Amino acid sequence: MNQPPSNRVGSAGRGLWREGFVLGATLVLSVLLVALVVFAPASFNNYGYNNPGGVRGYTQAIAEYFANLLRGQLTTARGNAQAWRLLLESARRTLGLLGVSLLAAIPLGLAWTGLIASPRWRRLRPALLALNTLVLSLPAVAILLLSAEMVANFTFRTGIQLTYVQGYGFDRHLILPAGTLALRGAAAMAYALAIAQEDILRQEWIRAARARGLGGLQLWWRHIMPALRLPTVGILLSMLRQMVSSIIIVEYVYGWNGMGRRMLDYDVSAINRPENAVALTSAVILVTLFVLVDSLGRIALRYADPRLRERES
Repeated sequence: MNQPPSNRVGSAGRGLWREGFVLGATLVLSVLLVALVVFAPASFNNYGYNNPGGVRGYTQAIAEYFANLLRGQLTTARGNAQAWRLLLESARRTLGLLGVSLLAAIPLGLAWTGLIASPRWRRLRPALLALNTLVLSLPAVAILLLSAEMVANFTFRTGIQLTYVQGYGFDRHLILPAGTLALRGAAAMAYALAIAQEDILRQEWIRAARARGLGGLQLWWRHIMPALRLPTVGILLSMLRQMVSSIIIVEYVYGWNGMGRRMLDYDVSAINRPENAVALTSAVILVTLFVLVDSLGRIALRYADPRLRERES
C-alpha cells in the first residue's frame, strides 16, 4: 500500500537520523579504540602492569591528548610546530597518492567491466573473472612485493629502469604504489559492477533492446551504463574504502612517507617526541576517513536507490 507523502518524508527523515547516529557512534568508538591501543604500551611501560597508577596514567594520557587536540596542540609547545608540519606534509602525500590511484582506478574498472560484459570478449571472461578474484584475494603487500620483484628483475636483465621499487616522489615513484592501489580498487569496482550488471541483463527491457538488434558495446553504453549510475555511487565509495584500507601497508613497504607510514612510526621509549603525536593523529585521521567512506557509501546507495528507499519506508 502506498503511504502518504508526509509519512514517506517522515520515515526517510527517521532513517537518515538513525544512519547519522550510527555514523557518529562508530566514529567516536573507532577513534577512542585507536587511542586506547596506541597509549597502552607507553603508559603501562612507565607505570607497570600491576600498578593501579598505570590505569590512571593511561586514562589521563588519553584525555589530555584529545583535550590538546581540540585546542590545536599535538604535543608540547616546543615541538608543536614541527609536529604540525610533519602531519600536514604526510597528509599531502597520502591524499596525493589516493587521488592519483583513484583517477587511475575508475577508467581501469570501467574498462574491466566492459570487457567482462562484451560478447566479443566472451572467451576471455573466465580469465578476467579469475584475475579479478586473484587481485581481491591477494593482500596489497603481496601485489606490491611481486610487482617490485618483477621490476627489479627486468631492470637487472635489461638495464632499463622503468620505475623505482622504493621511495617518494610524484614522478616514476608513483607507478608501483599507485598501481597497486588502483589495481585493487579497479578489481573491487569491476566485481561489484559485474554483479549489478547481471541483474540488469535479466530485465525485460534489455531483452526488448536485444530483439531490436542492439548488442555489444552499443547495448552496454546506451542501456546498461545508465542503469548502473545508481549502484555506481556506492561502488565508487566502496572502491575508495578498499584503497584506504590498503594504503597503510603500501606506504610502509614502499617507503612513501605519508600518514600510513607515520602511523607505524610510534616509539614508546620517547613519548614526547613530535613523531609520536604525528603517528597517533595520523591513525585517528585514517580511521575517521575509513569510517566516513564506508558509512557514506552505504547511506548514498540506500537513498539513491528508490527500491531501498521504499523498503526503508
